[in-house]
Amino acid sequence: MRADAVPWEMDTSSLEPGVARGLLDRERFVRALVALADRLPGLQPWVQADPARVAAVEQELEREIVTLILSHFGPVTVLAEEHFTAFGEYAHTAPGDFWFALDPLDGSNSYASGRGMYAVSVAGCVGDEPVFGFVYQPRGGLLYSAARGAGAYADGRRLAGPGGAARAPRRVSVGNGVVVDPAANPAVENLLRRSYELEHMACTSLRFCQVADGRRAGLVKQVAESRGVLRVWGMAAGQLIAAEAGAHHVSPDRTPWQWTAGTLLVGDDQFLNDIKEQQ
Repeated sequence: MRADAVPWEMDTSSLEPGVARGLLDRERFVRALVALADRLPGLQPWVQADPARVAAVEQELEREIVTLILSHFGPVTVLAEEHFTAFGEYAHTAPGDFWFALDPLDGSNSYASGRGMYAVSVAGCVGDEPVFGFVYQPRGGLLYSAARGAGAYADGRRLAGPGGAARAPRRVSVGNGVVVDPAANPAVENLLRRSYELEHMACTSLRFCQVADGRRAGLVKQVAESRGVLRVWGMAAGQLIAAEAGAHHVSPDRTPWQWTAGTLLVGDDQFLNDIKEQQ
């Protein structure tokens, strides 16, 4: 990891003291996170095509990252995918409105099949929304990060966003559940009519980052809810990175998207114009 991989600065005055102190030394946190995640490629041949082994790796990595978060930032609430899926509760709870969203292995199916489309996603959130986040892709060692109002970066390089110098390919990532949402169907049909190439989401956090980096025109994702909790562990960090890079976030009715269950469309200016095309 480059020494300047997370060059952004953010106002920490409204955050809990432990979180603020942790952010001042965020490079140490990220180095430790990367060290844990970098074990994944070496384990991949061992777990390949074995769901039980993949689950074991994911659960162990999640426990280690939760421990890292608590040791670095102090007692905070942590919403972690594997723990919530197994027990229906947060991995750790603490007073205050600050919390972490953690997906230790976003893209586990891709990982199990031997592909490199997987990542570790960690986001610090206040209330309903992320305020800083990290998405790390072990295959290739690429770190994406962002902080609210401070921009988005890939290994220290400021992301120009989907409206950057080069026009993004007309390729859109589509998540599970989108096809069963009647409200989203017209938008998807408009994209197909405009000769967009649709692909499977595979790894939500990385797809957000690819939109932020101008490598995809957009994405369409179904945001789900379980037990009154939004399942945002795999999207919170990536969503912030895409937003800080200037990607549009809208609902199927073309109104600005809010943090709620339902379909989310994210993309560049042309993407937004094309989903508005009427039949």
